Amino acid sequence: PLIAVGGAAYASAIKAGEYADTIGLMSEKTGLSVKQIQELKYVTNQLDVEFGAIQTSVTAFTNQLKASQDGTGFAADALKNLGIEMKNTDGTLRPINDIYLEAINKLSSMTNETERNITASSLFGKQFSELIPILNAGPGAIDELTKKANELGLVMGDKSIEGMRNFGRIVTGK
Repeated sequence: PLIAVGGAAYASAIKAGEYADTIGLMSEKTGLSVKQIQELKYVTNQLDVEFGAIQTSVTAFTNQLKASQDGTGFAADALKNLGIEMKNTDGTLRPINDIYLEAINKLSSMTNETERNITASSLFGKQFSELIPILNAGPGAIDELTKKANELGLVMGDKSIEGMRNFGRIVTGK
């Protein structure tokens, strides 16, 4: 039987469903895992970065990598300079989520800001500027903040997010 939901409980169910839908959709659009999206949401909140910057930067990054798939081009050169491999030892492309986070961490380690920004521009296009607060946070900041998000219980598993998305659809009728 259906349980009547009213007032604050209804509003909470709607919010939870919207949150889960945002996380799920961004995961689908970017190729980053649901876990990584939630962790990066916490990172962006802590570093005062617009959460949408993650999606735009991943999209730009993916486009740059596609253009450099053959190992040539600005993005390929930038990755080589950072010591990041685009391909696995068997020749297949590494997952975008691995390369993206590795690039962010390596860029955060660069001490020459001009060189860092040029390299970031080669990887993310003009969208790199949205990531500057994350890059300025320094090496290890993302790892530290993602660990904190997990410790605080802010990161849910795939099944939990999907369940919340489905529940939100049921409650809203969408």
